[in-house]
Amino acid sequence: DITTDRLVTVLPIGQREYHLFHIPELNRLYCLNEGYPYPPSSITVVQRDAVLRTITIVGYRPVDLCYNARYSKLYCLTLGSHTLHIYDPASDSLVRSIYTGLGGLPNAMVLDTTADHIYCSGLTGWFAIVNCATDSVIGGWQMFPSGNALPVLAYDANNRKVYCLDRNDSLHFVVSCETDTTIAELRLAPGVMAACWNPDEDRMYLAAYNRNVIWVVRDSVRPAVKESVQPRNPGGQRGPTIVTNTLNLQFASCNLQFPIALLDATGRKVLDLALGPNILSGVAPGVYFVRPSVASTYRFARRVIVTK
Repeated sequence: DITTDRLVTVLPIGQREYHLFHIPELNRLYCLNEGYPYPPSSITVVQRDAVLRTITIVGYRPVDLCYNARYSKLYCLTLGSHTLHIYDPASDSLVRSIYTGLGGLPNAMVLDTTADHIYCSGLTGWFAIVNCATDSVIGGWQMFPSGNALPVLAYDANNRKVYCLDRNDSLHFVVSCETDTTIAELRLAPGVMAACWNPDEDRMYLAAYNRNVIWVVRDSVRPAVKESVQPRNPGGQRGPTIVTNTLNLQFASCNLQFPIALLDATGRKVLDLALGPNILSGVAPGVYFVRPSVASTYRFARRVIVTK
């Protein structure tokens, strides 16, 4: 309980647990359990502080999860498997598996919510693109020429770009989700272990092992989400707002002296917003941003996840 900093409960899960994923659209926590060699690798599904079920995984161990809200699919990459496993989150049962070309060493993936494409990478340096509508591989190439990569992937939803970072090398790449091509290279010291994207400031933060620095990469900015040096709203809330059919806009979350709009990840205006409840029945599930719909000196951004 974060209000009192006290332990609420203790949950028994799998063996050799090593990674947690929270999926806000489902209000679930997924715990990845290696379980090798016995019992089998698994994923423990937690909801409302209780274990909902345990999923037995094909392969050596699950390494990454990705949820597509539009098609209600849960994707899982596993070491020791050449396939991407697709689960139905209603029952957490395996629906199908598709060959990715990553070999038996896949390790990371991210979702572009605009095109519903998954970008995944493997330790061989191969990079693949999966269409969630058809659950098929629509592209791929050798991203890291060494063939011995430790990729880290990070997604910039404002500009629809995937940062492909290699822990083993100093050469890193940026892929455009609009063209599915490499559009930039970054030369940094090897050892990049983690990346974090700031949607408010259009910054990608990179941290490397034993380098004692954090690199800050400024992405290109679209006119609809142009950066300003003015202070952000000190009363703004943190973290995304998760909504279904109604977005209740309050003065505390943004400055309503300017026209406010709901923008998609490309910066396109989807809906004009007003104080109070705003009906989102015609808005597709995905990630959106509440921002001023006209140029102003007062800058803020509020991320909204629309679910159905």
